[in-house]
Amino acid sequence: MLDVVRRMDISRSGINVGLELYQESARIWFDFNDYFTSQEIVSAIQRVGFERGTTNTPNAFRILRQDLYQSSRGDRAGNSDVAVLFISGRTITNELNSQTRLRELREQVRLLRNRGIRTIVVADGNANTSLLDNILTDVNSDAVFSVRSFSDLRNSARFDDLIREICRRSSTPTPSVGNYNEGTTFC
Repeated sequence: MLDVVRRMDISRSGINVGLELYQESARIWFDFNDYFTSQEIVSAIQRVGFERGTTNTPNAFRILRQDLYQSSRGDRAGNSDVAVLFISGRTITNELNSQTRLRELREQVRLLRNRGIRTIVVADGNANTSLLDNILTDVNSDAVFSVRSFSDLRNSARFDDLIREICRRSSTPTPSVGNYNEGTTFC
């Protein structure tokens, strides 16, 4: 996640980042209008205490839609909204074995999409990516990226694809990522 933030052109008028942490319950860690540089966001993320446990991904998407993507939290009308979910593959696979959670997840992703919020999932571990692709494609979502571990993401061939997908806007061309130098930013 930190490598992704470091590649974005974050500023008051550019890209803004908010962070939600979730397990069974969800909490907004910081809003879109709290930090306006990559350094500030990286520092804030490094202060977060990540915990392992059961998850409720449909609830996480509901909180994103109802709480984070609001003008009072810095969401700006007319700008592209992208939700990037980093999730443990083993956790999502176990969670999606429940038909109720599966239906809830499809509905929450559909509601995000109806609000114009694109959804990107980065799953590590043993995620059932074909199931995730199916769910997200069913509701016209955008992308599922599977990596062995989050720490391997920056060095994977998919890192450039992820950056392009985050930066993609419906009316403007995507940047050419290719071989970038340390410190190069996009979007």
